[in-house]
Amino acid sequence: MGSPPTFRSLCSLLLLTSIAGCAPNLEERTGQFIAAHNGGDIEAALTFFAEDARCGLMGEWSGNEGEAIRQLEEWKVAVNSRLYPGELSVIGDTVSFELSETSGFLKLVGVDTARYATARLVFQEGLIKQVEARLTDESSEAIAATLASMERWAAVHADELLTELVPEEAPVLAGANYDQWRSMLNRWSQFEEDALVETVSYDHFGFHHEKLLTSSLGDVAKRLFFRSPYNPRQITGEGLAVYPNFEELIHIADLSGQHSDFDVATPGRRWICLDKKGNVVTEDGKPVLVETFRARQQSRFEREYDGAFIESQTTTFYPCQDCAQQTGIPECRFVW
Repeated sequence: MGSPPTFRSLCSLLLLTSIAGCAPNLEERTGQFIAAHNGGDIEAALTFFAEDARCGLMGEWSGNEGEAIRQLEEWKVAVNSRLYPGELSVIGDTVSFELSETSGFLKLVGVDTARYATARLVFQEGLIKQVEARLTDESSEAIAATLASMERWAAVHADELLTELVPEEAPVLAGANYDQWRSMLNRWSQFEEDALVETVSYDHFGFHHEKLLTSSLGDVAKRLFFRSPYNPRQITGEGLAVYPNFEELIHIADLSGQHSDFDVATPGRRWICLDKKGNVVTEDGKPVLVETFRARQQSRFEREYDGAFIESQTTTFYPCQDCAQQTGIPECRFVW
């Protein structure tokens, strides 16, 4: 499903009913709303919003304002949301502050505390007219990575429930369906990948030119091989593309001694690490590359032939016994 539109809509939920209400004394009104919200008093919390109030996060705005705000406040109560504002700054009719949030839903997606770098409330006649907020990069990346992994799992193992909860990639988060979300996320968190499968394809000369890695969640990564124009048997380098953006090729190894156009400046092969669910371990959106080593990772392979030539080869990899220790990456359960 790619990088989550789900995530952006979810973020709007995390804040939409989170902050409200100031009147004559905007600081006091903000505190009163947060007290009502944290106390689970939906009706009291809703009185702090103007009828046409709207919420914007990451540049996207909510629609159907009144109904959406009620639905989301009901969701917040169901997930036991708690808000922790930083120091308030009041300029005119606008209140600005940093914000942290905890909830049962956030814990399910592996985020103890969601942090917002800024939150801004614009008031009109003592009621919230507009809410603007932005997650910190750390919180947004953590939530996005978790939701992407969950969606990949659900597409294979809970497709009907995923379609019900995320129709057309727009999540339905309401108090009435929290139990369904909790059930799906609990099943996802308990899922463990027990094997990865590598399929090697060959050209008509019998030379392998591509390796594709898959898990039960779908395609994970692929490797491409670069060959000498003078000797097609000689591999001069390797490229790597990882799910979901296979179009972005990273040159990871130069075996010819000329590596000026390679992203990894030192020659030699590189591996990627994968976690127990078959997700590529990344940092700043890029796969983490590690030096090859003698890994204690069992595998078995099968070959298919077309006459005298190999047509394809399939290798199954099982969890590595020492990859986390060898790489210093705790979540590393496979190397490839």
